[in-house]
Amino acid sequence: MIVKQKQLGFFQLLLEMRGSIVPAIMPKVVFFTCVAVFACLALSLNLFGKNTSELLRLEFGPFTALGKAFLLSFFESRS
Repeated sequence: MIVKQKQLGFFQLLLEMRGSIVPAIMPKVVFFTCVAVFACLALSLNLFGKNTSELLRLEFGPFTALGKAFLLSFFESRS
């Protein structure tokens, strides 16, 4: 929880950098954003070959099952 001496507005608090984790994680966020943009551009320009759409097809079943297991374990540990 952030405790400030004077009351700040929402946007002032959002942009406050002193005592924030944003400067510590911003280089990593920018780096992985650049990697993701490069990967999307490479796939859309078909730089890896013809069959990349078949190789990179994602199914949502495993992600859904993992999400449900995580939520159930979280709620079970709280009771």
